[in-house]
Formats: sequence, C-alpha cells, structure tokens
Amino acid sequence: MAAGEAARQDFARHWQAEFPGEPAPRMELGSVRAMERELERCRRHLRRLQRALAEERFKVGYLEAALAR
Repeated sequence: MAAGEAARQDFARHWQAEFPGEPAPRMELGSVRAMERELERCRRHLRRLQRALAEERFKVGYLEAALAR
C-alpha cells in the first residue's frame, strides 16, 4: 500500500471516529508537501469560518440587546 493511501485510510478512520456516519473529505496526503498544502488550505478556511462565526455572534448579541430594551 502506498504511503498516500495509508495516510488517507488513517485520516478516514479518525474522521469516522469523530464524525460517525459522515464521509471523510477528500484530501491530498501523498507527500509531506501535499499535506503542508492541505494544512494551509484548512487554516485559511478555518480563519474564514471563525470570522463568520464572530460576525454572527455579534449580530445575535446586538439583536438580543436591542429586543431587550
């Protein structure tokens, strides 16, 4: 079995343990460089999601306070 395939299977096994019933996302894990690119892509995505979450939390807090007045 190639190293990339072993890494994909390992990732899928861990994903299923964390998110039962959800298919593991496809990622390029065939080399260290490919894993580094995936890591950077995931970090960028996480930053966008954290920003969106902060914006939604702000709106919820503002609206709750406005309605309470």
